[in-house]
Amino acid sequence: MHASRSMIKNPTCVLFDATIALKASNEMVVLVLLLPSIITMTTHPHSIDDNPLLTRLGYNDACVTFDTKPAVYLALILYFGVCYFIFMHVVYSISRLKIEHEDDKRSNMPSGWRWFCNFSNVTYGVTAMTFSLCFMISPDESVWAHTLPFVLLMACRYFAFVAAFVEHKYIKNKVNEEESQFQQELLKYGSKRFMTIYGIATFAAPICWFLCYAEYDRACKGVAEGECTNYEYPVPPVLTAIFDYTWFFCLPLSPIFLPPNFLKPELMLLKYEPGIVFDNSLGARRAGVLPDISKLRRTVAENDESDGEEEV
Repeated sequence: MHASRSMIKNPTCVLFDATIALKASNEMVVLVLLLPSIITMTTHPHSIDDNPLLTRLGYNDACVTFDTKPAVYLALILYFGVCYFIFMHVVYSISRLKIEHEDDKRSNMPSGWRWFCNFSNVTYGVTAMTFSLCFMISPDESVWAHTLPFVLLMACRYFAFVAAFVEHKYIKNKVNEEESQFQQELLKYGSKRFMTIYGIATFAAPICWFLCYAEYDRACKGVAEGECTNYEYPVPPVLTAIFDYTWFFCLPLSPIFLPPNFLKPELMLLKYEPGIVFDNSLGARRAGVLPDISKLRRTVAENDESDGEEEV
């Protein structure tokens, strides 16, 4: 829970790296899956062996842990924290794009790609909200309506990550004090492989799910739930489970492989200082969470004075 503690203790740290909020959202996802599962195993232990998703897919998806009451109530409350951190990631990713657009020395991204990046980030935030429908619509009511919001979130999350790589591609002078040699090597050799695996899991898992749902509806039309004997899995359950759990395994790894698209502290101070409260404590500066804000203010003031002298 390191990222979550950092965000709570010092919310402004997200200004310098939006992926901190993404890491915090992933930590909250662990709580959403773990704590409700304890309640489910206590109140409805039989649901692990008998549920609509298991009947159609042949294995238990991770979401089965919070599909029962009262576990789903706790899961929904905890999910508010996931949404909050995702919004923080999205807002400051969009803010970074705006700053880069206004500063020609920072980025030369074409307008078409800038539109794609903004659209991807916005849809990621929107689908994070609509995912709450998964808690409101149980698989017993409709497996289609229960799964669709999750699939939309999966797809939009992936495209938001693609947008981060597009942004990084067009940033000028990427190699600086914030981007270590290790991060450069990781981005060069690891990120492409990760995004390939993550992309396959993102789109292959929903295809397998929907094929199973459609075949079950066809083979078991008019038959009561759990009493159908004509259904055969159109996709081997092992294959579907591999795609499914690969996607969940990629959740904690994704911030590691995202490019370090940092905001310049000087630009943040210059453009957003009136609405921001910085933690300028000595402990925060020594820990490397924030730079020395007083020095940055002096730097900005000196730059303003030099610009004024040149104009005169």
